Amino acid sequence: ASSVDAGAVADGFRVTAPAAIAGDYVSSNATRWVWDDRPPVAGKLAYPPDQRSGCAPFSPGNTNIITGNIALLDWEAGDCASTERVNNAANAGAKGVILVYDQPVLDLEISGSPRIPATLTLPSVGQTLKATLASQEVSVTLTGELVNGTRSTTAGLSDTLSGFSSRGPRNIDGALKPDIAAPGETIFSVRIGPGGRGQTLSGTSMAAPHVAGTMALLRQLHPGYSVAELKALAMNTATNDLRLGESAQAQIYGPARVGAGRVDVPNAVAGTVIAFNTAKPELVSVSFGSLQVVTTTTLLKQVTVVNKGPSGSTFDVGYNPVSTVPGATYTTTPAVVTLAPGASATVNVSLVVDGAATRHTHDPTVSETQVGEGDDWGRQWQSEASGYLTLTPQSATRSFRAIVRGYYENPPVKSAVEATGLFTYTEASRNLAYSISFSKPITLTAGHIHTGKAGENGPIAQGFPDASGSLSALGGNLTLTTAEAARLLEGGLYANFHTSANPSGELRGQIVASRPA
Repeated sequence: ASSVDAGAVADGFRVTAPAAIAGDYVSSNATRWVWDDRPPVAGKLAYPPDQRSGCAPFSPGNTNIITGNIALLDWEAGDCASTERVNNAANAGAKGVILVYDQPVLDLEISGSPRIPATLTLPSVGQTLKATLASQEVSVTLTGELVNGTRSTTAGLSDTLSGFSSRGPRNIDGALKPDIAAPGETIFSVRIGPGGRGQTLSGTSMAAPHVAGTMALLRQLHPGYSVAELKALAMNTATNDLRLGESAQAQIYGPARVGAGRVDVPNAVAGTVIAFNTAKPELVSVSFGSLQVVTTTTLLKQVTVVNKGPSGSTFDVGYNPVSTVPGATYTTTPAVVTLAPGASATVNVSLVVDGAATRHTHDPTVSETQVGEGDDWGRQWQSEASGYLTLTPQSATRSFRAIVRGYYENPPVKSAVEATGLFTYTEASRNLAYSISFSKPITLTAGHIHTGKAGENGPIAQGFPDASGSLSALGGNLTLTTAEAARLLEGGLYANFHTSANPSGELRGQIVASRPA
């Protein structure tokens, strides 16, 4: 899978007037214009009052506005290709084109036209240009001088997912794919041809070299490991979640979309314990495939855990759900594995499905519509109960989290509010400190910690004493019983918040070990 990182090397264009916004701005140049050999093209910016996509021949009025100027146009996905837009502008007498993209990262390479220069810029840059044009003229220059000449940094983009990255599972057997994610968007590397030049490209073909390089380093570090063991090491230590949005609290993607997570070379180098599918080690991951379930069905898979390090290790075994299906629950046993150097253990992963209770839910990152030609179309989806098997080193103090959404209620609830819970468990006192922040104020009637696995409803274990009335955050401490503490360590507790609109629960999230683990 292809992830996004914070920085990018890009092309650019220059604003020469007015002085208040003068400077070089990030963009991605059209490939059909020969930037190296052509002189700069300068002119005034012209933003037509309509026909702003450039997908149709310009009217006489808009032609008068554009002629002799550099056209500012809006890119809207699905309308038409860049070549059509740029040629329409050229036919209207434009000297060049600046297209304003509708996405926060320049993940699109445009072709443009050999007739006039064109470049694609970010929405934030477009807003600056449009706001200034509302009151005064803007002069710009399109120049090859700025090929690979600008840098952009957007911290929130780190560990988000590229829109072009495909999801699994694979055909025939329903095994999980992709295996892992790596940066593959706006990747700058060596360009074929001109000496000393580079090129920014995007694609899973840009992500693959990152993983190949990681595997080469791991092979050098562990020459005695099998290929399957090296793959397990890379996947097991890829504990960086990929998020649906820029916010740190955004919904995370599951393994059928991004694999184990974003590859992490330092984690992989430091790793000494590996886990993999017992029956099919080359897969590493475990999948029960596409199931047709009518009655209650129980299935079992096994995971082998091997300590390749020089010292013993003890881990809490748990399950971190990402997408759930009502009536489908996972159980992992044993609750704890202890491994001497060179030793191995088997973890059982059991799936129980109550066919009568299942519902056709979708992954929480999946939209129920997709962009069609001129309209949104309904999307098909496959119901998935998926997540991550976690091995968490035992310590006196452990960190947990909960992704709290209406989606995780059983049955799911559509809510405008989301929440993130952070928990710290101290083993000696069985104290559970909690801090829960909501995306917007919500009026609660109650809040509890329940006993139960993802996909099933369970009884109340503890109440949040401050979960009442209108609030945007809550925090405090609870003392767990010995049985509740055991359920916490295996991922068997969940937070649930109730409202008058949804008295059975509006927001729910499983309390699971924080990654990395």
